[in-house]
Formats: sequence, structure tokens, C-alpha cells
Amino acid sequence: MYDRKEEAVVLTKDTHLAGYHGVGSLLEEGWTLRVPSSLNLDDPDTEIFVPEPFHPMALVSGQVQGREIIQKFYPNGTPFLIIFPDGTGNVFYPSGRIAILITSVTLGQNTYVVLDDSTESQILAVFDATGCGTCYFMDGKIRLNYDQQGGIELDLTGSRRRSWIWKDHETHVHAPPFQPIVFGMNYFLSVRVMSQENIALSLTGKKRSCRFNVGTKLKMVMPENYLDKFNEYQLYIDEHKLHIQSLMIKVNNLLKFPKSPKLDSMLPPVSLTSKQFKVNQKRQQLNSLSPRNKEKRITKQHRLPPLDQTSVIVN
Repeated sequence: MYDRKEEAVVLTKDTHLAGYHGVGSLLEEGWTLRVPSSLNLDDPDTEIFVPEPFHPMALVSGQVQGREIIQKFYPNGTPFLIIFPDGTGNVFYPSGRIAILITSVTLGQNTYVVLDDSTESQILAVFDATGCGTCYFMDGKIRLNYDQQGGIELDLTGSRRRSWIWKDHETHVHAPPFQPIVFGMNYFLSVRVMSQENIALSLTGKKRSCRFNVGTKLKMVMPENYLDKFNEYQLYIDEHKLHIQSLMIKVNNLLKFPKSPKLDSMLPPVSLTSKQFKVNQKRQQLNSLSPRNKEKRITKQHRLPPLDQTSVIVN
């Protein structure tokens, strides 16, 4: 729809533009996605998660080749946005500098690089197709980082503001999936993190706006490795946390009753005993896993986090 004040276009699957609605829509249409046969499940470096692929039938059917290049301009005629048929492209600031650079190695799995509106073009954020992403403050410090399992938000001093696990719907935190995280990267750009599949990257300026969903839809192909890795790391933290709490209680008792003969026999609080019991149970469960899984160590690290891309709204 067009008018004199504002130009708006919605880029969705129905417009036959690059797979902007993601492979989730392909699943709804009945496609069956399978793990590549070359995946070696015995390799310690095997990925726990894989992004859902853009189905090759989209190429065969001509759904990609038939798409047209999308070009939009600011009211003064300078470029605002250009999107190519494969989903790659650029979004520009009113100044003409690149704001969002969209690249792709595999069809339908894009990487978004967000740049500042300056001559240095400082990187403000990077989102990739494997479920990882990082946002930075203007001084280059990390502001938000997430991977395939969860994420963390930091303040300017580097202290943790909040952290979360994507699939944890039991522990209530002021972060996804219970509460979205919203912040502006500069005057034009903003990010809204609602879930692993729904992360909105928006640019608004001079009667034009666009929004990209840089979230990722992942498929777990090695659940046993995920459970081992997550449980072992979390259990390590819980055990040391309880150990520190126990030491603090002993120090407190020593300060209160320095000459008490029963100091060594004082029992810890019931709450601490209950936590210790639960942690011991988790340790037993982890130790009871098959030796093959326990010997595996996931050492492969992603430089930056990944995302499923798709769904774009341009105004």
C-alpha cells in the first residue's frame, strides 16, 4: 500500500520473496527435514543442534529464481533497502552508510552484521543462522550474548543483568522466555528478544522502517550430549555455590559462638541441607549415564551465535 506520507510493504512467504518466513512454514506444508547422512554421531565435535535447512525443492520449483530484487528509498531518494532473491542484501542509514549487512553461505541461512552510523562502521551486533548472536555497546563491550542453549545480558561495567535458558519454562526469570529484552543500539536501530525463534532487529528513520526476524529454529540431533554438557556445567556451579554457602555459615557460627564446645556439631539450615540433597541426586544421575556419553567432550565452539532468519517487514 502506498500513500504520500509513508510507503509500506510486507515481505512474507506469500510475496514470493527470499525465504523470509523461514523453514518453519515448510514444515507446516508437510516437508520432512532429515539430518544429513554424513553426520558422524560418534565424533566428539558433532553439533548438538543444527539449523533447519532451506529445502532444496525451493530451488527446483523456481521459488527462489522467480523472486525479484526489492529496492526501497528514503523520501529524498537515497537508498533505504535492497534485498536480493536469495535473501541477502543491505539496509542503509539516512546518511547512506550501511546499517545492516545480510550475507549467506547456505541458502535460507543468513548472517546479519549490524554497523554503526559512523565513518569507522563499528560493529554493533552479529546474528548468524546457527542460533548464536552478540550485541555490543558503543564502546565495544559485549551487551548481550546468546547461543543455542541460553543467553546473558550485561551492563556497561560487565556485570550480569540477567541470564536465561531458552527451553527452561519452569524457572521464572525476567528474561526470555517469560519477559522480552528490548533495547536500542543507536538512534535508528533496536533489538527485541522474545524467544529463540523470535528475535526482532528493527531500523526506523525518515518515514521508513524495516524489521527482520533474526531468531533461529533449531533441531536437536544429539540430545544426550546436550544433557551431559548442560547438567555437568550447571551441577559444577551448584556444588561450588553450596560449598561457599556452607563455609559462610560456619564462619558466621564461629563469629557468633567463638567459645561454644558444640561449634563443630552445629547442623546447617534445613534449606541448605535440602539443596545439598538435590545436588547429590543430580550428581548420581549424571554419573549413571553410559560411559560412552560421559567420555564425550564437546569442544567445538562457535565464534558467534546463530539464528534462523526470515520474516521481514519493511515500511
